[in-house]
Amino acid sequence: MSVRSRHGSASGWRDDRGSALAVGGALGVFLLVLSLLVTITIMGGGGSGEACVPGGGGGGVLSDQPGASDHARTEISEAYLEAYRESGRETNVPWPILAGVGMVESTHGTGASSGIDSGTNAKGAAGPMQFGVLNDGASGNAWTHPENGSRRIPTDDFTHPTFWDDTSVRFDEGGVWRPFAVDADGDGYIDVYDIRDASKGAAGYLLYLGIEDDETLALTRYNHGSSTEKTSSQYASDVLDYAELYADGNFTVGTSGEERSSQEACVSDASDMSVEPQEFDVDAIVDLPPDDCVVPGTAGGMQKITPLTCAAHKVIYDRFGDGVHLVHAGRCPPDGFEHPKGRAMDYMILNGTSMPNATEKQNGDDIAEWVMTNHEVLGVMYIIWYNRIWWSHEEKATLENWRSYGGQGLTLGHYDHVHVSFFGPDVVAC
Repeated sequence: MSVRSRHGSASGWRDDRGSALAVGGALGVFLLVLSLLVTITIMGGGGSGEACVPGGGGGGVLSDQPGASDHARTEISEAYLEAYRESGRETNVPWPILAGVGMVESTHGTGASSGIDSGTNAKGAAGPMQFGVLNDGASGNAWTHPENGSRRIPTDDFTHPTFWDDTSVRFDEGGVWRPFAVDADGDGYIDVYDIRDASKGAAGYLLYLGIEDDETLALTRYNHGSSTEKTSSQYASDVLDYAELYADGNFTVGTSGEERSSQEACVSDASDMSVEPQEFDVDAIVDLPPDDCVVPGTAGGMQKITPLTCAAHKVIYDRFGDGVHLVHAGRCPPDGFEHPKGRAMDYMILNGTSMPNATEKQNGDDIAEWVMTNHEVLGVMYIIWYNRIWWSHEEKATLENWRSYGGQGLTLGHYDHVHVSFFGPDVVAC
């Protein structure tokens, strides 16, 4: 079985508005169970447990507000998730769409791009929702215009009329342009870097751009600028993909909008997460030294790795090879880590210099979650993916135990590949 591709091979994109090209996240898409004598719940985060049941809380003409899927609770921090949901309740914009914007723009505030928690990116955008704050940038100034460059200022010092003075104003009605800055958390500051302020501001901007009538066009304008004539974009598609992952239940946008739901939240299939029968016994080969192995997916083919690494990799690659661009195994000289010891594999999920798009991110999520779930029968010591690390020796080996990794850049942050290290002898293979 290969990695799921929900919408084919989506290509990367250039952010004309100056978005942080961080696509993100965390791991897990399905509510799945692994049956091994007893049923073990593998998705962490304390979801509602009522998949496929429409949520309440919205109640307006725009949308019903769904619950949060376990995927959302695992991938999004509690502070960010509550901010998205609060902004959704207050504005009647579906909170999963706001969360989708937050994922694409900044990986919910954890992305590697500039301008997320200070300063701006190259286009003059700032904050987790990447609002324009500089008039001379391609992103314009959607946050505090005409207070050029204002990002965090006391509400008493900001007296210019805003969108919130008249939320009926819409872009296609020729209304007067007003900024979307707002003090959503009531702390006395309008702060583009504060997720509660920024998420409500984003909801207002989407309302202004006409999300009630056309969600795809509104999201395209959010990304490319309000004057765009494009009717769709990869950006809009990715945001809506993430929205469907985050929603536990159905939500509708617009008076004639398409009803959306998290298909993954409706699935419970133990067979999808169970490991295939192995032709190796971890206990029997874990201590064997590195040996020559034909490694599927590598450029060179033959690598000196441990028999356990060799056998486990063949199982992983057989399942997920369709979503892997290239595999890296052994590496020299010794660096104190597992590659030179012949007990680590890197599964490259993209070929390029930009952050993964939604499909590539999902491929990496699927590999990392499946390997984690089956770590015992594969002999896995740890996994690194999307700047987070998971150790198999943790007391509770679930998604909850992913920790921040702290790598800098696309490769060192492990945004372009899933790293898997296996148990084995502490010897150098090269």
